[in-house]
Amino acid sequence: MTTATRTRPVASCGTDAGYQRHRRHSTPVCDDCQQAHNEYEAKWRARKAAGIAPVQIDPPKVITNAQIWDADCKWLVTLEFDGTWKAQRRHLPTDAVLSNAEFFPTKQEANWYTDYRIEGYEHLAALGMVMRRRVEKVRAVSLKKQQKVSLKRGPQLDIDAVLENSYKNFHTKGFDYICLKRSDRYTQKLYFFDGDVSSLPEVVNPHDHRYDFATTCIAGEVENVLFERSIKAAYNGEPALRYEVFKYRTPLNGGNGFEWFAESMLRETSRVAYKPGETYLMKYNQLHTIRMVKPETVIMLEQFEDRIPLTMPTRTYVRGKTPPSLDGLYDRFTADEIIARLTRLKERVPTFELPEF
Repeated sequence: MTTATRTRPVASCGTDAGYQRHRRHSTPVCDDCQQAHNEYEAKWRARKAAGIAPVQIDPPKVITNAQIWDADCKWLVTLEFDGTWKAQRRHLPTDAVLSNAEFFPTKQEANWYTDYRIEGYEHLAALGMVMRRRVEKVRAVSLKKQQKVSLKRGPQLDIDAVLENSYKNFHTKGFDYICLKRSDRYTQKLYFFDGDVSSLPEVVNPHDHRYDFATTCIAGEVENVLFERSIKAAYNGEPALRYEVFKYRTPLNGGNGFEWFAESMLRETSRVAYKPGETYLMKYNQLHTIRMVKPETVIMLEQFEDRIPLTMPTRTYVRGKTPPSLDGLYDRFTADEIIARLTRLKERVPTFELPEF
């Protein structure tokens, strides 16, 4: 049995790709390639000035092959769709492995972009027509719009669905989770923090998520702590600490829990407290943890559609060699316990709208 192999796409002379090939291999640039490159640059500058990127991928397109290869110490992600190769230049570490790639439509101007995951590194997006900064702004606005729409709660609580998706001692002891509504595009959760968990310096270890979400403080006070990866022990005088990185697949979805992955340096970048009625937004790839400023804090988390599929792990950062224990977690509620919790919350915060139960 023979295994089919794919070779690196060959760039022809007289094209901008040919010009790039000359540069990569340090060979003299021919006149045709130089002229093609100059024309490409002129078109790029004109399109950039007009707010239009040089390439638009019209749907439907399907990636048939994806690979990463080195070029003069820079790494290229190469995608093949409908027999056509496109290369997007990215600064990636040499041990990066491309593990997933597919196309997704954006809601702005019918543009398309490729969304691919680099194993062990943050989710990267190569955008079609919209510059990265503009896209980040669009996503933030979209997130706020989704949040406004999501505040329309149903008139009646489906207690069976709530029982199916709610847990006591969720992630850690004293952290209880009641799921009011769940769907692929929008999930609404209430987190209750009681007992010793309220006095911990952090409720859970720094981690990322599979989804974007909005958190609103309902009662008490919560502190959101943000981190970012660092390659230095200190940055602008701020120290970075060494963490063990564990891949995490939740047992609630059939996962095997924690699996050691790598070491990483993290530094704290932000620490902000939120009081009742205040909301913060988080992107799926941001690293954070939370701390309870006051006892018996209650927060509402509004979870939007997955940005990372269930088959891919999230990341948890631990200061020691041992991951958090999952023993004694994920206990079930009874219907009476759910109703008692929600009744108590309604008494504490009469202005918070809950479904009828």
